[in-house]
Amino acid sequence: AARFLQMDKTSVIDHDPDVIDSLKKEGFEAIYGDAENKLIWKRINFADVKVLILAIPKFDAVISVLRYAKKVNPNIVVFARAHSFHEAKELYNANADFVCMPEAVGSNIIVKEVAEYLHSGSLARIRALHTELMHYLEETSKKHEKHHFKQRNNLV
Repeated sequence: AARFLQMDKTSVIDHDPDVIDSLKKEGFEAIYGDAENKLIWKRINFADVKVLILAIPKFDAVISVLRYAKKVNPNIVVFARAHSFHEAKELYNANADFVCMPEAVGSNIIVKEVAEYLHSGSLARIRALHTELMHYLEETSKKHEKHHFKQRNNLV
């Protein structure tokens, strides 16, 4: 995904200094701060932005950024994440172009994998997915542990 996003100028706002450092090393414009902070919004020229990805945990912030961005640039294409059907509907009503509900996607994947197992009777695919996910979780948890260690010890 990172290589794809580098094809165009991509700006990222994040409150994790490790994420910011990593993104800057990869050539992204990375802004340290809270996406809920309207002063941060001013640092991005939304009038020239083609695509906005909203993966902010707090729904109020998501809807605020979406409305602001669409007001400044009605042609901006917005991809957003929702945690409920109500949030998804509200995002579409605020003119989000695509809304993903990870919980619903996850449920669909589980049902698909159960159906595949019931059809084939083979655990090979499930074990392969298990191994792949465990590798991902190991790498991700190392990064998170490093960041939480820094936070606990006031190194951030």
